[in-house]
Amino acid sequence: MEEKILPCKCGKAAKVRYRIPYTWVECKKKCGMHTGFYIDGYEQCDPEARKKAIEEWNRMVTQT
Repeated sequence: MEEKILPCKCGKAAKVRYRIPYTWVECKKKCGMHTGFYIDGYEQCDPEARKKAIEEWNRMVTQT
């Protein structure tokens, strides 16, 4: 099941980015907000790395 990515604090949508071997989430507006980088584990486009990046993003944008 795909996890929902919450919008950025600036109000714009966010997107999952991938560049071998890293996955991260960043604001589409390029306001500068992004998660840390999660390295692939056992395969390219590792679903666990994607899940961790989305979880970190959602935590970041819900904190006050």
